Amino acid sequence: MDKLILLLLISTAFVVAQAKVVLPNYITDNMVVQRNSVMKITGHASSGSKVNVIAGWDSRSREVKADSEGKFDISLDTPDAGGPYSIIIADKDSKVKVGNVLSGELWLCSGQSNMEFPVDGWTSVMDADHVVSTARNPDIRLLQVKKRVAFSPQDDIETNMGGWVEAAPNTMDFSAIAYLYAKELRDSLKVPVGVIDATWGGTPAEAWTSYGFLKGVPGFEGELSAMESCGFDTSRLRENYEKEMGVWMKLAQKGGEEIRPGDKLTGNVLPADYFERIGFGNGFDGIVWVQKEIDVPAEDAGKPMTLKLGAIDDEDVTYLNGVDFSSLPKKPASIEGSSYPTVLYNAMIHPLRNLPIKGVLWYQGCANVGRAEQYETLFKSLINNWRDTWDSEFPFYFVQLAGWLAPHSVQPDSEWAALRNAQSKALQLPNTAMVSAIDLGNPGDIHPRDKQTVAHRLALTALGRDYGFDTNYKAPQCISMQKMGNKIVLKFDDDLTATSVAILGFIIGDADGDFDQAVARMADSRTLELYSPLVKKPVCVRYDWADFPNGNLYSRHGIPVAPFATDK
Repeated sequence: MDKLILLLLISTAFVVAQAKVVLPNYITDNMVVQRNSVMKITGHASSGSKVNVIAGWDSRSREVKADSEGKFDISLDTPDAGGPYSIIIADKDSKVKVGNVLSGELWLCSGQSNMEFPVDGWTSVMDADHVVSTARNPDIRLLQVKKRVAFSPQDDIETNMGGWVEAAPNTMDFSAIAYLYAKELRDSLKVPVGVIDATWGGTPAEAWTSYGFLKGVPGFEGELSAMESCGFDTSRLRENYEKEMGVWMKLAQKGGEEIRPGDKLTGNVLPADYFERIGFGNGFDGIVWVQKEIDVPAEDAGKPMTLKLGAIDDEDVTYLNGVDFSSLPKKPASIEGSSYPTVLYNAMIHPLRNLPIKGVLWYQGCANVGRAEQYETLFKSLINNWRDTWDSEFPFYFVQLAGWLAPHSVQPDSEWAALRNAQSKALQLPNTAMVSAIDLGNPGDIHPRDKQTVAHRLALTALGRDYGFDTNYKAPQCISMQKMGNKIVLKFDDDLTATSVAILGFIIGDADGDFDQAVARMADSRTLELYSPLVKKPVCVRYDWADFPNGNLYSRHGIPVAPFATDK
């Protein structure tokens, strides 16, 4: 008995001796704090101990008591731009010094692969050698959030590169748009700039939105109900998913027997290394459509078949003659991976809430193409969600999707155009702005390499809206439409220029929904007249309304007119 008591006492003493100050992973050497703001430092220390915090910009000691679990938080008023500074956090048992801290402008950059697209990493930005070789600026600081998922809001992130780092050639496996944006702000403002890269390719907006703010968005009732009924517990959610999938698969097998597709599909649809060879790269993370036509011999008609798809990463939907077993109920959403509602917000955004930011840059939408009506509500909910998280109406600037897929002159049913239109509806929220990348796309590459122009347009927007520069960042917008016989007259709020004599990109439609390519004439610098000999009674006009459109209208300062539709 005496021996057992002695061992327990030794163990307890050892735990106490090892207690030390621990800070969140986003508070490290080389960090940037948002100037003239209030930053809350949270962490763990010895249970019940007094924790002292000294910030180098004022050398004033602040004291707070850790609770019974060792948790503490204390708020710091940050200074005007400057540094480097140190922040010292100490209790009776240990001390942590956070060094080389700068005060300046801090922006959060998030979204899917086109925001994740690095200067030099799984792929390379245009002119990557020059960008990398000139990336030597200690006033630009980078924080890259590690890809993680969670079913409940987390208190801390995980990071790459050990936390905050200075911009340098060896730290350029980092969002190109974020870095190039920071560089332009630094060059213009002459103050330190920090950017946070919290991105994940191929992910939908619902994964970046919290449980509470998804409740008002139609279409996610099943997933939200499952999370709530399972207490947001991963193991219980997995059990629930496997049970629901078992039921669904039985229905799918019955459905397959009823459809009775042919059984003569042989050979690979695509070779194993196809995507790497056409330029997607080994790190490609996204969505790809693959189509193969097969001929079923007459003697095999009506016989059962087995379709072997091989390994799928992460999941697929298979259609036969355009039908995806539509008689079945909705397939249960997989809880694995990065697309499940809320999981990226919980793990990669919510933990940053105590770090004040100037604003957000967002580039996402490809993963929601085909759900434009839902996205209109979803995207607004996401913006409101993030602002609620930070309790701030900070600027939220987003990139409208670039052109992709085969060019079309007339494509009124384009799902990519519909998603771009849904993105633009977020401009109804205050303190938002949209940068169009419609003219920067590549029909054969969903990841256009010209991120410099995207970053430049975002920087012009922020410099003009938030920092008082005269940057001419706005594109002309259509402000009125008038029907005049077989013509439609559009008026814009600023002067237009076209890159050729012919004005391209317009289609014109009638009340029956029939569209044709429009002939456009510039009546004056702000007025266009449009008509088509095939549309006798036009009622609406759309511009750059296609997967990969060919519009050529710009402002006098080179900003493209964004896609729009007078009937949408």
